[in-house]
Amino acid sequence: MTSSCSDRELDRRTPILYSYAYLRELRDSQPNTSVWRRSPGDIAQLCARPHMEVLIDSGAFTALNAGFEIGLAEYIDWLHEWKEHLYGYIALDKLGDPKQTRENLKIMQAEGLSPIPVHVRGDDEKRMDELFEMSAYVAIGGLRRPHRGQVGRAYLAEKMRWAKGRKVHWLGWTDLAAIAHFKPHSVDCSSWSAGIRWGRVQCYLGRARWGEALGWSVPERPDRSLEKGWCLTPEEAAVARNAGIPRSWMTEPVRWQTAATKTGVGYENSVLGCIPAQSWVRYADDVKRWYGTRFFIACSTFSGWRPQMYAKALFHHGRGALEGDLPREYHPVPDERKEGYLATL
Repeated sequence: MTSSCSDRELDRRTPILYSYAYLRELRDSQPNTSVWRRSPGDIAQLCARPHMEVLIDSGAFTALNAGFEIGLAEYIDWLHEWKEHLYGYIALDKLGDPKQTRENLKIMQAEGLSPIPVHVRGDDEKRMDELFEMSAYVAIGGLRRPHRGQVGRAYLAEKMRWAKGRKVHWLGWTDLAAIAHFKPHSVDCSSWSAGIRWGRVQCYLGRARWGEALGWSVPERPDRSLEKGWCLTPEEAAVARNAGIPRSWMTEPVRWQTAATKTGVGYENSVLGCIPAQSWVRYADDVKRWYGTRFFIACSTFSGWRPQMYAKALFHHGRGALEGDLPREYHPVPDERKEGYLATL
């Protein structure tokens, strides 16, 4: 970790993960243009914000799904420029290729970088020990497969046995029962953007409980009712109020449209962005409180919307709201989530 902030200061910051696959090229600030260029000003807005602790992923998994590769030399150059602003940065791995992953790590270290190494599918227990000799913090890869979803729990359990209680980051795995059992140092998840991408508005209700609203036609849903002008259940309406959403937004179709529609309102001004933003920041705070696990919220999309919009929505309706005068309660996680995880393997 390269941040110079104290642990107390870090605890007040929102953990954010950006993929280099998205940062490597940012859309030009001029509207209606297909020109792409590097934008130092935009990157500074994302990586140098004092209210966020930023973890950078190499983007190898994202690039593979999208049909391109991340260049090691360009990733190294980018990290040299921005590493001082980061909580940490993850080495460039190659899925299912331990040999190439090792070579990439050696090159990055030879270039004066201290990346978080990745234990990939195909690596063994001996390699896990070797990585911990190089770094106090190791990322666990192979937990998600391209176009196939998560691997089985037995794979994760084996990796954690090899880790022997040392600090690990789970790449793309956030099962709460698993977090409760293993208590990893950190995890990451992009589920908060489901509203922006697919119209699923996830409302965090506290105590590890979630509600969900689909689409803008919420009043027609039989399981929803108008709660003092809100098109949500009473608990979900409370989340919306805390996110600073005007009642009028709930019945405006433009506030419920996904990334594909390009409405122009901006997701920091939409139900799809605001409710999930506050919900996932609150949930990440609770996971940290319950288990000591940093929950990095991944800001990434190929929808055409810039990562800055994600960061803006997360801060203003997530951390920004929670740092204000709004009431907040913490509840212990249900006991049943803490037991019996290995019995399910």
